[in-house]
This record gives sequence, C-alpha cells and structure tokens, in this order.
Amino acid sequence: MSALSEILYIPCVWAIYWQIKSNSSTCYIFMFYLGIMDTIGLFLSVGWYAANTTTLILAINRCLVLYDEDIADKLFKGYRSMMWLIVPTVVGLECIWLSPPVFYNPIDLSAIFNPHRHYLPDDDYVSVCL
Repeated sequence: MSALSEILYIPCVWAIYWQIKSNSSTCYIFMFYLGIMDTIGLFLSVGWYAANTTTLILAINRCLVLYDEDIADKLFKGYRSMMWLIVPTVVGLECIWLSPPVFYNPIDLSAIFNPHRHYLPDDDYVSVCL
C-alpha cells in the first residue's frame, strides 16, 4: 500500500514542479521541496525532520500572505524563498549527527532507538512510553 501511495505521489510532485515555472507564488517552491523531503522521509529520518521544518515555513508563508502580502513579498519573494530552504536542510542534516539511529527490533516488532534492548543492559538509551 505504501508503494502505491508513493507511485501516486510522484505525479503530484511533478505537477507542483511545473507550477513553479508558470506561477509566481513562492508556496510552490516550498511544496515541491516538501514533496521531495516527504519521499526521502520514508527511508531516512533526515527527510522527516526537513519535511516538518518545511511545513512550518510553508505555514508561516501562507499566513503572512493572508495577513499582509507586502511583508510576505519582503520575506519570501525571489531568491529569498531559496534562502529559507537552507533552514530545513540544515535541520535535516543536523539530525545525522545529533539524533540516535533508529533500529528495527523484531522482538518488539517496532523501530527503537536502543539497539541493545532485551540483550544487554544499556543506560545510554532510555525508552519512554508517552
């Protein structure tokens, strides 16, 4: 089912890419980047972190356009929208060095941060159930 969803998602991202060329709205740049990061986020947590940050920037962009289009143009018009995309890229790359890796544990049938769970005592990783 996930593969089918991903196959159907590719034409949507492609259509957003063509909207960037024909439309002057900066939201399409953010949505295209978000689509790429969503696809990467299926396999790597880097994409998940970057996609979440991009969603926040897209929300700020859309709210500013509704509130005052002049302010939105000053912050997001032209090359400035690409400058905003540096933030989610840095956040995504930051998770490579600062986040513990996620491992699949067949005993728990889940992805966990502690690779030694059920095997060795390890206090470096703590599992928290919220």
